[in-house]
Amino acid sequence: MKAEVDMSVVDVTQFSIASEDDYKNAKDAGVTSIVTLVATHSNYKAEGTVEYWWQDHTLFGYFLQYRVTSNGNKKGDLYFGVWGTPGQTWYNKLTGNAVQDGEWHEFRAGGWVGTSAGTGRLYMKYTFDRSNAPDPTADTYLDVAMP
Repeated sequence: MKAEVDMSVVDVTQFSIASEDDYKNAKDAGVTSIVTLVATHSNYKAEGTVEYWWQDHTLFGYFLQYRVTSNGNKKGDLYFGVWGTPGQTWYNKLTGNAVQDGEWHEFRAGGWVGTSAGTGRLYMKYTFDRSNAPDPTADTYLDVAMP
């Protein structure tokens, strides 16, 4: 599934950052939903756990943890994005040192976007680090709507 970032929309990555406090407040208020995004390429799989919530016409996405098929390498590239429909995009490379050992690893980061249509997209991309072979990339997304 290819869903590259549409750079024709407004990029708000630099200033629309969801903090740990934003996440905790939303979680404590009971307004978050949790999903697992799964990106696959051949026999490789990357999973990411994300919580998201709505505040008026703003979509917040907060990445919590990832797990990648074990292959002994530690240099995978993990990306996460939140897109408003239509409108804005928040997209970031979370790490270039993702461990690929089949275990869950915490990594917390997130952002928010405005969405006049009340719909948005949570996006994850992963580049699998392989020894002595090209590094394949896989991505996935989930479309979400205001409750």
